[in-house]
Amino acid sequence: MSKRAMSALAAAALILFGSCGLLIDRPFAVSAWMPGRERMDAASLHVVSVSFSMDPDRPLAESCFSLAEDGRPISGSCSWEGTTLAFRPYGGFVEDADYVLTVSQEARTEDGLSLASDFEARFTTKAEGERPRITGSVPVDGGVLAGRMDTVTVSCSESVDPLTFRSSVSLSPGVKGYWFLSNGGRDMLFQPFEPFTVGERYSIRVSSGLLSQLGYELGYSWEAGFTAGCDLAPPELASAEAVDQAGLGMLSLVQDEDGDTLWTVNAGWETAWWLRLKFSESVDLASVASHTRLEGGIAFKPETEAGLSDSALFLPTVQPVWGQEFTVTILPGIEDAYGNQSDIQYVFRCVADGPGSKPPRLIGVRLPLAPGATDPSYRKLKAYPWAEQFASLVLDTCPESFPIGEAVSVPVELYVEVAQGASLDLLSIMESFRITGGNDALDFTPTRVRAGGLDWEAPEWPGALLATVDGTLVNHANSGIITLSVAEGFHDSVGNSNAESQDLLLLK
Repeated sequence: MSKRAMSALAAAALILFGSCGLLIDRPFAVSAWMPGRERMDAASLHVVSVSFSMDPDRPLAESCFSLAEDGRPISGSCSWEGTTLAFRPYGGFVEDADYVLTVSQEARTEDGLSLASDFEARFTTKAEGERPRITGSVPVDGGVLAGRMDTVTVSCSESVDPLTFRSSVSLSPGVKGYWFLSNGGRDMLFQPFEPFTVGERYSIRVSSGLLSQLGYELGYSWEAGFTAGCDLAPPELASAEAVDQAGLGMLSLVQDEDGDTLWTVNAGWETAWWLRLKFSESVDLASVASHTRLEGGIAFKPETEAGLSDSALFLPTVQPVWGQEFTVTILPGIEDAYGNQSDIQYVFRCVADGPGSKPPRLIGVRLPLAPGATDPSYRKLKAYPWAEQFASLVLDTCPESFPIGEAVSVPVELYVEVAQGASLDLLSIMESFRITGGNDALDFTPTRVRAGGLDWEAPEWPGALLATVDGTLVNHANSGIITLSVAEGFHDSVGNSNAESQDLLLLK
Protein backbone atom coordinates (compact mmCIF):
# COMPACT_ATOMS: atom_id res chain seq x y z
CA MET A 1 0.00 0.00 0.00
CA SER A 2 1.34 3.45 -0.89
CA LYS A 3 2.07 6.10 1.68
CA ARG A 4 -0.65 8.29 0.18
CA ALA A 5 -3.28 5.52 0.64
CA MET A 6 -2.18 4.83 4.19
CA SER A 7 -2.44 8.53 5.02
CA ALA A 8 -5.99 8.70 3.60
CA LEU A 9 -7.05 5.64 5.62
CA ALA A 10 -5.67 7.11 8.82
CA ALA A 11 -7.46 10.39 8.17
CA ALA A 12 -10.75 8.59 7.64
CA ALA A 13 -10.31 6.66 10.86
CA LEU A 14 -9.65 9.88 12.75
CA ILE A 15 -12.81 11.42 11.33
CA LEU A 16 -14.85 8.31 12.22
CA PHE A 17 -13.55 8.03 15.79
CA GLY A 18 -13.88 11.76 16.22
CA SER A 19 -17.53 11.61 15.17
CA CYS A 20 -18.22 8.78 17.64
CA GLY A 21 -16.56 10.78 20.35
CA LEU A 22 -18.84 13.72 19.63
CA LEU A 23 -21.96 11.49 19.91
CA ILE A 24 -20.81 10.15 23.26
CA ASP A 25 -19.89 13.61 24.55
CA ARG A 26 -23.25 15.12 23.51
CA PRO A 27 -26.11 12.60 24.07
CA PHE A 28 -29.64 13.42 22.96
CA ALA A 29 -31.59 14.31 26.11
CA VAL A 30 -34.09 16.70 27.69
CA SER A 31 -31.79 19.37 29.00
CA ALA A 32 -34.35 21.57 30.77
CA TRP A 33 -38.09 21.87 31.47
CA MET A 34 -40.46 24.59 32.61
CA PRO A 35 -41.96 25.54 35.01
CA GLY A 36 -39.13 23.61 36.70
CA ARG A 37 -40.67 23.91 40.18
CA GLU A 38 -42.89 21.48 42.04
CA ARG A 39 -45.37 24.11 43.28
CA MET A 40 -46.97 26.68 40.95
CA ASP A 41 -49.80 29.19 41.03
CA ALA A 42 -52.29 28.26 38.27
CA ALA A 43 -53.14 31.92 37.56
CA SER A 44 -49.54 32.72 36.64
CA LEU A 45 -48.93 29.53 34.65
CA HIS A 46 -49.71 29.64 30.92
CA VAL A 47 -47.24 27.33 29.21
CA VAL A 48 -44.95 24.38 29.93
CA SER A 49 -41.90 23.50 27.86
CA VAL A 50 -39.08 21.03 27.38
CA SER A 51 -35.68 21.80 25.84
CA PHE A 52 -33.64 19.19 23.99
CA SER A 53 -29.87 18.99 23.85
CA MET A 54 -30.00 18.62 20.03
CA ASP A 55 -32.41 19.46 17.25
CA PRO A 56 -35.16 16.81 17.45
CA ASP A 57 -37.46 15.39 14.83
CA ARG A 58 -40.16 17.95 15.66
CA PRO A 59 -43.35 16.11 14.57
CA LEU A 60 -42.15 12.98 16.36
CA ALA A 61 -41.18 14.96 19.49
CA GLU A 62 -44.68 16.51 19.60
CA SER A 63 -46.31 13.07 19.39
CA CYS A 64 -44.02 11.80 22.20
CA PHE A 65 -44.92 14.73 24.48
CA SER A 66 -47.88 14.53 26.88
CA LEU A 67 -49.26 16.43 29.87
CA ALA A 68 -51.69 14.85 32.34
CA GLU A 69 -53.89 16.67 34.87
CA ASP A 70 -54.76 14.46 37.88
CA GLY A 71 -54.07 11.43 35.71
CA ARG A 72 -56.15 12.62 32.71
CA PRO A 73 -54.34 13.58 29.45
CA ILE A 74 -55.15 17.14 28.37
CA SER A 75 -55.07 18.68 24.88
CA GLY A 76 -53.28 21.80 23.75
CA SER A 77 -51.15 23.46 21.05
CA CYS A 78 -47.42 23.09 20.41
CA SER A 79 -44.90 25.68 19.21
CA TRP A 80 -41.12 25.72 18.80
CA GLU A 81 -38.27 28.10 19.52
CA GLY A 82 -34.98 26.51 18.59
CA THR A 83 -34.79 23.16 20.35
CA THR A 84 -37.50 24.08 22.89
CA LEU A 85 -41.03 22.70 22.58
CA ALA A 86 -43.70 24.89 24.25
CA PHE A 87 -47.14 23.46 25.11
CA ARG A 88 -50.24 25.54 25.90
CA PRO A 89 -53.33 23.67 27.21
CA TYR A 90 -56.56 24.67 25.49
CA GLY A 91 -58.32 24.89 28.84
CA GLY A 92 -55.45 26.51 30.72
CA PHE A 93 -54.25 25.34 34.12
CA VAL A 94 -56.50 24.86 37.15
CA GLU A 95 -55.95 25.20 40.87
CA ASP A 96 -55.68 22.20 43.19
CA ALA A 97 -54.41 19.76 40.56
CA ASP A 98 -51.36 17.53 40.06
CA TYR A 99 -49.60 17.59 36.67
CA VAL A 100 -47.25 15.09 35.08
CA LEU A 101 -45.17 16.08 32.01
CA THR A 102 -43.79 13.19 29.93
CA VAL A 103 -41.56 12.75 26.86
CA SER A 104 -41.40 9.12 25.77
CA GLN A 105 -38.17 7.36 24.81
CA GLU A 106 -39.26 7.19 21.15
CA ALA A 107 -38.37 10.89 20.63
CA ARG A 108 -35.20 11.24 18.49
CA THR A 109 -33.10 13.49 16.34
CA GLU A 110 -33.47 13.58 12.58
CA ASP A 111 -30.35 11.40 12.41
CA GLY A 112 -32.12 8.71 14.46
CA LEU A 113 -30.52 9.25 17.88
CA SER A 114 -33.19 8.62 20.52
CA LEU A 115 -33.58 9.39 24.23
CA ALA A 116 -31.91 6.96 26.60
CA SER A 117 -35.16 6.63 28.62
CA ASP A 118 -38.55 8.26 29.18
CA PHE A 119 -38.43 11.73 30.68
CA GLU A 120 -40.96 12.62 33.39
CA ALA A 121 -41.44 15.75 35.51
CA ARG A 122 -44.14 16.65 38.05
CA PHE A 123 -45.56 19.85 39.45
CA THR A 124 -48.71 20.86 41.31
CA THR A 125 -51.04 23.82 41.68
CA LYS A 126 -52.34 22.65 45.05
CA ALA A 127 -52.25 25.09 47.92
CA GLU A 128 -50.98 22.42 50.31
CA GLY A 129 -48.44 20.61 48.24
CA GLU A 130 -45.73 20.45 50.88
CA ARG A 131 -46.92 17.43 52.91
CA PRO A 132 -49.84 15.01 52.69
CA ARG A 133 -52.35 14.83 55.56
CA ILE A 134 -54.63 11.98 56.73
CA THR A 135 -58.15 13.41 56.47
CA GLY A 136 -60.23 10.55 57.91
CA SER A 137 -61.15 6.89 57.81
CA VAL A 138 -64.09 4.49 57.40
CA PRO A 139 -64.92 3.31 60.00
CA VAL A 140 -64.10 6.50 61.94
CA ASP A 141 -61.84 6.30 64.97
CA GLY A 142 -63.86 4.47 67.64
CA GLY A 143 -66.54 3.42 65.16
CA VAL A 144 -68.03 0.06 64.14
CA LEU A 145 -67.42 -1.85 60.89
CA ALA A 146 -70.90 -2.85 59.74
CA GLY A 147 -70.07 -6.01 57.76
CA ARG A 148 -67.48 -8.64 58.51
CA MET A 149 -66.25 -8.49 54.89
CA ASP A 150 -66.59 -4.70 54.47
CA THR A 151 -63.76 -2.56 53.08
CA VAL A 152 -61.67 -0.32 55.40
CA THR A 153 -60.67 3.10 54.01
CA VAL A 154 -58.02 5.67 54.99
CA SER A 155 -58.24 9.02 53.16
CA CYS A 156 -55.35 11.41 52.40
CA SER A 157 -55.24 15.02 51.24
CA GLU A 158 -52.78 14.16 48.46
CA SER A 159 -52.34 11.29 46.03
CA VAL A 160 -49.94 8.84 47.68
CA ASP A 161 -47.03 7.03 46.07
CA PRO A 162 -48.49 3.81 44.57
CA LEU A 163 -45.18 1.92 44.80
CA THR A 164 -44.40 2.39 48.49
CA PHE A 165 -47.67 3.09 50.35
CA ARG A 166 -48.25 -0.56 51.38
CA SER A 167 -45.14 -0.49 53.57
CA SER A 168 -46.51 2.55 55.43
CA VAL A 169 -50.03 1.33 56.31
CA SER A 170 -50.98 -1.64 58.50
CA LEU A 171 -53.91 -3.30 60.26
CA SER A 172 -53.76 -5.19 63.57
CA PRO A 173 -54.67 -7.79 64.58
CA GLY A 174 -53.75 -9.10 61.14
CA VAL A 175 -56.46 -10.10 58.67
CA LYS A 176 -55.81 -11.74 55.30
CA GLY A 177 -56.47 -9.24 52.53
CA TYR A 178 -54.81 -6.61 50.38
CA TRP A 179 -54.39 -2.82 50.23
CA PHE A 180 -55.12 -0.84 47.07
CA LEU A 181 -55.62 2.78 45.99
CA SER A 182 -58.76 4.56 44.81
CA ASN A 183 -60.04 8.12 44.20
CA GLY A 184 -56.99 9.17 42.22
CA GLY A 185 -54.63 7.72 44.83
CA ARG A 186 -56.10 9.72 47.74
CA ASP A 187 -57.87 6.75 49.36
CA MET A 188 -56.04 3.69 50.71
CA LEU A 189 -58.46 0.73 50.95
CA PHE A 190 -58.14 -2.66 52.64
CA GLN A 191 -60.23 -5.51 51.18
CA PRO A 192 -60.35 -8.56 53.50
CA PHE A 193 -60.10 -12.11 52.17
CA GLU A 194 -61.54 -13.49 55.42
CA PRO A 195 -64.21 -12.11 57.80
CA PHE A 196 -63.32 -9.74 60.63
CA THR A 197 -64.02 -11.24 64.06
CA VAL A 198 -67.24 -9.95 65.61
CA GLY A 199 -66.53 -7.81 68.70
CA GLU A 200 -62.77 -7.64 68.01
CA ARG A 201 -61.09 -4.22 68.20
CA TYR A 202 -58.77 -3.43 65.28
CA SER A 203 -56.22 -0.64 64.76
CA ILE A 204 -55.19 1.05 61.50
CA ARG A 205 -51.73 2.64 61.56
CA VAL A 206 -50.03 4.91 59.01
CA SER A 207 -46.32 5.57 59.50
CA SER A 208 -44.72 8.99 59.21
CA GLY A 209 -42.77 7.85 56.13
CA LEU A 210 -45.86 7.69 53.88
CA LEU A 211 -44.97 9.50 50.63
CA SER A 212 -47.15 11.55 48.33
CA GLN A 213 -46.77 11.16 44.57
CA LEU A 214 -44.66 14.33 44.63
CA GLY A 215 -42.28 12.74 47.13
CA TYR A 216 -43.31 14.56 50.33
CA GLU A 217 -43.47 12.60 53.59
CA LEU A 218 -46.46 12.52 55.92
CA GLY A 219 -44.13 13.53 58.76
CA TYR A 220 -46.23 12.15 61.63
CA SER A 221 -47.72 8.80 62.69
CA TRP A 222 -51.49 8.35 62.50
CA GLU A 223 -53.75 5.71 64.12
CA ALA A 224 -57.47 4.93 64.37
CA GLY A 225 -59.37 2.06 65.99
CA PHE A 226 -62.66 0.36 65.22
CA THR A 227 -64.69 -2.65 66.33
CA ALA A 228 -66.04 -5.34 64.01
CA GLY A 229 -69.85 -5.32 63.90
CA CYS A 230 -71.95 -6.87 66.65
CA ASP A 231 -75.14 -7.77 64.74
CA LEU A 232 -76.80 -10.77 66.39
CA ALA A 233 -80.08 -10.78 64.42
CA PRO A 234 -80.57 -13.75 62.05
CA PRO A 235 -81.26 -13.01 58.37
CA GLU A 236 -84.79 -13.39 57.03
CA LEU A 237 -86.17 -14.01 53.57
CA ALA A 238 -87.72 -10.72 52.41
CA SER A 239 -89.23 -11.99 49.15
CA ALA A 240 -89.17 -14.70 46.50
CA GLU A 241 -90.06 -13.88 42.92
CA ALA A 242 -89.91 -15.17 39.37
CA VAL A 243 -87.88 -12.97 37.01
CA ASP A 244 -87.36 -13.02 33.27
CA GLN A 245 -84.00 -13.20 31.51
CA ALA A 246 -83.67 -9.40 31.74
CA GLY A 247 -83.98 -9.57 35.54
CA LEU A 248 -87.43 -7.99 35.65
CA GLY A 249 -89.75 -9.24 38.39
CA MET A 250 -92.68 -11.12 36.83
CA LEU A 251 -94.40 -12.96 39.70
CA SER A 252 -94.17 -12.45 43.48
CA LEU A 253 -94.43 -15.82 45.18
CA VAL A 254 -96.75 -16.34 48.15
CA GLN A 255 -95.53 -18.68 50.87
CA ASP A 256 -97.45 -21.83 51.68
CA GLU A 257 -98.05 -21.35 55.40
CA ASP A 258 -97.41 -24.37 57.57
CA GLY A 259 -100.31 -25.61 59.66
CA ASP A 260 -103.25 -24.55 57.49
CA THR A 261 -105.49 -27.03 55.68
CA LEU A 262 -105.02 -25.64 52.17
CA TRP A 263 -102.04 -25.47 49.84
CA THR A 264 -101.15 -22.05 48.49
CA VAL A 265 -100.12 -22.55 44.86
CA ASN A 266 -98.55 -19.82 42.75
CA ALA A 267 -99.99 -20.18 39.25
CA GLY A 268 -98.82 -18.60 36.01
CA TRP A 269 -95.12 -19.58 36.17
CA GLU A 270 -93.49 -19.51 32.71
CA THR A 271 -91.14 -22.43 32.11
CA ALA A 272 -88.13 -20.23 31.21
CA TRP A 273 -88.35 -17.92 34.26
CA TRP A 274 -85.57 -17.58 36.84
CA LEU A 275 -85.92 -17.55 40.63
CA ARG A 276 -84.69 -14.62 42.76
CA LEU A 277 -84.53 -14.63 46.55
CA LYS A 278 -84.10 -11.38 48.48
CA PHE A 279 -83.02 -11.22 52.12
CA SER A 280 -83.22 -8.69 54.94
CA GLU A 281 -79.41 -8.26 54.83
CA SER A 282 -76.36 -9.56 53.00
CA VAL A 283 -76.00 -13.33 53.31
CA ASP A 284 -73.42 -15.91 52.31
CA LEU A 285 -74.46 -17.03 48.81
CA ALA A 286 -72.87 -20.45 49.26
CA SER A 287 -75.12 -21.09 52.25
CA VAL A 288 -78.16 -19.94 50.22
CA ALA A 289 -77.34 -22.45 47.49
CA SER A 290 -76.85 -25.31 49.95
CA HIS A 291 -80.10 -24.55 51.82
CA THR A 292 -82.41 -24.21 48.79
CA ARG A 293 -84.33 -27.33 47.76
CA LEU A 294 -86.32 -27.93 44.55
CA GLU A 295 -88.82 -30.76 44.03
CA GLY A 296 -91.09 -31.70 41.15
CA GLY A 297 -88.85 -32.27 38.13
CA ILE A 298 -87.31 -28.81 38.00
CA ALA A 299 -83.65 -27.92 38.58
CA PHE A 300 -81.92 -24.57 39.14
CA LYS A 301 -78.30 -23.54 39.47
CA PRO A 302 -77.17 -20.43 41.39
CA GLU A 303 -75.82 -17.59 39.26
CA THR A 304 -72.96 -17.36 41.77
CA GLU A 305 -72.09 -19.16 45.00
CA ALA A 306 -69.33 -16.79 46.08
CA GLY A 307 -69.42 -13.71 48.31
CA LEU A 308 -72.11 -11.82 50.18
CA SER A 309 -75.28 -10.29 48.79
CA ASP A 310 -78.85 -9.57 49.85
CA SER A 311 -80.07 -11.14 46.61
CA ALA A 312 -79.56 -14.64 45.17
CA LEU A 313 -80.46 -15.54 41.58
CA PHE A 314 -81.12 -19.10 40.36
CA LEU A 315 -81.19 -20.08 36.67
CA PRO A 316 -83.15 -23.12 35.41
CA THR A 317 -81.09 -26.07 34.17
CA VAL A 318 -84.12 -28.38 33.83
CA GLN A 319 -87.30 -26.51 32.94
CA PRO A 320 -90.63 -27.85 34.22
CA VAL A 321 -93.07 -29.46 31.83
CA TRP A 322 -96.03 -27.17 31.14
CA GLY A 323 -98.73 -27.75 33.74
CA GLN A 324 -96.32 -29.39 36.17
CA GLU A 325 -96.31 -28.45 39.87
CA PHE A 326 -93.04 -27.96 41.74
CA THR A 327 -91.91 -26.79 45.17
CA VAL A 328 -89.15 -24.40 46.30
CA THR A 329 -88.08 -24.86 49.94
CA ILE A 330 -85.70 -22.49 51.76
CA LEU A 331 -84.27 -24.33 54.77
CA PRO A 332 -83.06 -22.71 58.02
CA GLY A 333 -79.30 -22.21 58.41
CA ILE A 334 -78.51 -19.46 55.87
CA GLU A 335 -75.70 -17.30 57.29
CA ASP A 336 -75.28 -13.53 57.24
CA ALA A 337 -71.97 -11.62 57.30
CA TYR A 338 -71.71 -12.05 61.09
CA GLY A 339 -72.32 -15.79 61.16
CA ASN A 340 -75.94 -15.51 62.31
CA GLN A 341 -78.14 -18.26 60.84
CA SER A 342 -81.73 -18.01 59.63
CA ASP A 343 -84.19 -20.01 61.73
CA ILE A 344 -87.33 -20.06 59.52
CA GLN A 345 -88.28 -22.52 56.77
CA TYR A 346 -90.07 -21.12 53.72
CA VAL A 347 -92.09 -23.23 51.25
CA PHE A 348 -93.38 -21.99 47.88
CA ARG A 349 -95.61 -24.18 45.71
CA CYS A 350 -95.83 -23.27 42.03
CA VAL A 351 -97.40 -24.56 38.83
CA ALA A 352 -95.76 -23.99 35.44
CA ASP A 353 -98.89 -23.02 33.52
CA GLY A 354 -97.91 -19.58 32.22
CA PRO A 355 -99.81 -18.56 29.07
CA GLY A 356 -96.54 -17.87 27.24
CA SER A 357 -95.21 -21.41 27.83
CA LYS A 358 -98.20 -23.47 26.70
CA PRO A 359 -97.09 -26.06 24.10
CA PRO A 360 -98.88 -26.15 20.74
CA ARG A 361 -102.01 -28.34 20.78
CA LEU A 362 -103.73 -29.92 17.80
CA ILE A 363 -107.43 -28.91 17.81
CA GLY A 364 -108.42 -30.90 14.77
CA VAL A 365 -107.99 -31.41 11.03
CA ARG A 366 -110.15 -30.83 7.95
CA LEU A 367 -109.79 -32.24 4.45
CA PRO A 368 -111.93 -32.63 1.32
CA LEU A 369 -113.25 -36.15 0.72
CA ALA A 370 -113.85 -35.33 -2.98
CA PRO A 371 -110.80 -33.18 -3.80
CA GLY A 372 -111.20 -33.71 -7.56
CA ALA A 373 -114.63 -32.04 -7.79
CA THR A 374 -114.52 -28.96 -9.99
CA ASP A 375 -117.12 -27.06 -7.94
CA PRO A 376 -115.74 -26.40 -4.43
CA SER A 377 -119.20 -26.88 -2.95
CA TYR A 378 -119.07 -30.56 -4.01
CA ARG A 379 -115.65 -31.34 -2.50
CA LYS A 380 -117.21 -32.73 0.70
CA LEU A 381 -115.13 -30.93 3.34
CA LYS A 382 -114.97 -32.99 6.52
CA ALA A 383 -113.68 -31.74 9.92
CA TYR A 384 -112.33 -34.14 12.57
CA PRO A 385 -111.93 -32.67 16.09
CA TRP A 386 -109.00 -34.09 18.06
CA ALA A 387 -111.31 -34.63 21.04
CA GLU A 388 -113.56 -36.99 19.01
CA GLN A 389 -111.45 -40.07 18.42
CA PHE A 390 -112.31 -43.00 16.09
CA ALA A 391 -114.64 -41.08 13.78
CA SER A 392 -115.26 -42.65 10.37
CA LEU A 393 -113.08 -41.65 7.42
CA VAL A 394 -115.07 -42.60 4.32
CA LEU A 395 -112.91 -42.59 1.18
CA ASP A 396 -115.11 -43.06 -1.87
CA THR A 397 -113.50 -44.66 -4.88
CA CYS A 398 -115.29 -42.49 -7.45
CA PRO A 399 -113.08 -40.49 -9.89
CA GLU A 400 -113.40 -37.15 -8.01
CA SER A 401 -112.59 -38.84 -4.67
CA PHE A 402 -109.95 -41.52 -4.07
CA PRO A 403 -109.87 -44.28 -6.68
CA ILE A 404 -108.07 -47.39 -5.43
CA GLY A 405 -104.33 -47.29 -6.09
CA GLU A 406 -104.24 -43.77 -7.58
CA ALA A 407 -102.20 -40.90 -6.11
CA VAL A 408 -104.62 -38.04 -5.42
CA SER A 409 -103.52 -34.53 -4.44
CA VAL A 410 -105.27 -33.48 -1.26
CA PRO A 411 -104.88 -30.50 1.14
CA VAL A 412 -105.11 -31.24 4.87
CA GLU A 413 -105.86 -28.32 7.17
CA LEU A 414 -104.30 -28.40 10.65
CA TYR A 415 -105.87 -26.28 13.41
CA VAL A 416 -103.45 -25.61 16.28
CA GLU A 417 -103.77 -23.74 19.58
CA VAL A 418 -100.50 -21.98 20.56
CA ALA A 419 -99.12 -20.01 23.51
CA GLN A 420 -99.74 -16.33 24.03
CA GLY A 421 -97.48 -14.33 21.72
CA ALA A 422 -96.43 -17.36 19.65
CA SER A 423 -97.16 -18.39 16.07
CA LEU A 424 -96.86 -21.59 14.07
CA ASP A 425 -93.48 -22.93 13.00
CA LEU A 426 -94.11 -24.30 9.49
CA LEU A 427 -90.81 -26.20 9.38
CA SER A 428 -91.70 -27.97 12.62
CA ILE A 429 -95.10 -28.93 11.13
CA MET A 430 -93.40 -30.37 8.05
CA GLU A 431 -91.05 -32.39 10.25
CA SER A 432 -93.72 -33.53 12.73
CA PHE A 433 -97.01 -34.15 10.88
CA ARG A 434 -97.75 -37.61 9.52
CA ILE A 435 -100.78 -39.61 8.24
CA THR A 436 -100.32 -43.37 8.48
CA GLY A 437 -102.72 -46.21 7.66
CA GLY A 438 -102.85 -49.41 9.65
CA ASN A 439 -103.37 -52.67 7.74
CA ASP A 440 -102.05 -50.97 4.60
CA ALA A 441 -105.28 -48.94 4.37
CA LEU A 442 -103.67 -45.89 2.69
CA ASP A 443 -100.42 -44.02 2.08
CA PHE A 444 -99.95 -40.26 2.49
CA THR A 445 -96.89 -38.30 1.35
CA PRO A 446 -96.62 -34.61 2.40
CA THR A 447 -95.16 -32.31 -0.26
CA ARG A 448 -95.34 -28.83 1.27
CA VAL A 449 -96.66 -26.77 4.19
CA ARG A 450 -98.18 -23.32 3.86
CA ALA A 451 -99.68 -20.83 6.31
CA GLY A 452 -103.44 -20.41 6.31
CA GLY A 453 -106.21 -22.64 5.00
CA LEU A 454 -108.34 -23.24 1.96
CA ASP A 455 -109.15 -20.12 0.02
CA TRP A 456 -112.59 -21.44 -0.97
CA GLU A 457 -114.00 -22.13 2.51
CA ALA A 458 -114.12 -20.32 5.85
CA PRO A 459 -112.08 -21.83 8.74
CA GLU A 460 -113.67 -24.53 10.86
CA TRP A 461 -112.28 -23.28 14.21
CA PRO A 462 -111.66 -19.51 13.89
CA GLY A 463 -109.90 -19.23 17.29
CA ALA A 464 -107.03 -21.55 16.32
CA LEU A 465 -104.03 -20.93 14.08
CA LEU A 466 -104.22 -22.65 10.73
CA ALA A 467 -101.70 -24.28 8.37
CA THR A 468 -102.26 -26.51 5.36
CA VAL A 469 -100.24 -29.60 4.50
CA ASP A 470 -100.43 -30.42 0.80
CA GLY A 471 -99.71 -34.01 -0.15
CA THR A 472 -100.69 -37.07 -2.16
CA LEU A 473 -102.94 -39.81 -0.79
CA VAL A 474 -103.12 -43.32 -2.24
CA ASN A 475 -106.23 -45.22 -1.18
CA HIS A 476 -106.02 -49.00 -0.80
CA ALA A 477 -108.81 -51.53 -0.61
CA ASN A 478 -108.08 -52.57 2.98
CA SER A 479 -109.78 -51.10 6.04
CA GLY A 480 -107.83 -50.02 9.09
CA ILE A 481 -107.07 -47.39 11.75
CA ILE A 482 -105.81 -44.12 10.28
CA THR A 483 -103.50 -42.06 12.52
CA LEU A 484 -103.02 -38.30 11.98
CA SER A 485 -100.26 -37.21 14.34
CA VAL A 486 -97.83 -34.46 15.30
CA ALA A 487 -94.72 -36.01 16.82
CA GLU A 488 -93.12 -35.35 20.20
CA GLY A 489 -91.04 -32.17 20.00
CA PHE A 490 -93.51 -30.33 17.75
CA HIS A 491 -92.91 -26.66 18.67
CA ASP A 492 -94.15 -23.15 18.01
CA SER A 493 -92.23 -20.05 16.91
CA VAL A 494 -90.88 -19.31 20.42
CA GLY A 495 -89.75 -22.86 21.15
CA ASN A 496 -92.59 -24.20 23.29
CA SER A 497 -92.76 -27.89 22.42
CA ASN A 498 -94.86 -30.99 23.03
CA ALA A 499 -93.56 -33.48 25.58
CA GLU A 500 -95.39 -36.29 23.74
CA SER A 501 -97.03 -36.90 20.39
CA GLN A 502 -100.66 -35.96 19.68
CA ASP A 503 -102.62 -38.55 17.70
CA LEU A 504 -106.02 -38.30 16.04
CA LEU A 505 -107.34 -41.82 15.34
CA LEU A 506 -109.90 -42.39 12.58
CA LEU A 507 -111.54 -45.55 11.24
CA LYS A 508 -111.48 -46.33 7.50
